[in-house]
Amino acid sequence: GSIVLKHKDIFFKRIQWIESERERVFNELNKIPWLKVFPSRTNFLLFFVKDYKKLRDKLIEERISILDLGKGWFRLSIGRRELNDKVLNVIKEVNLLK
Repeated sequence: GSIVLKHKDIFFKRIQWIESERERVFNELNKIPWLKVFPSRTNFLLFFVKDYKKLRDKLIEERISILDLGKGWFRLSIGRRELNDKVLNVIKEVNLLK
């Protein structure tokens, strides 16, 4: 606690960055018609897909680790922008409307 108070400017900048990046990733996921993403106030996003096996297999193939909660539910932690973009690109590649 005292470390945070000593460096609160750095701490608050980091929180602002996470909030901004979370909103960006949420908006991108929200554009995908076969995926349902849920609003969050944390450093992760929860989303659901019906045909989850195809997405799960593609994530494994691309060596992308996001938390598979089972039966179509996934938890995506907000990380560096480059990593978030990589995850978004792989998710978008898996067109579950086909």
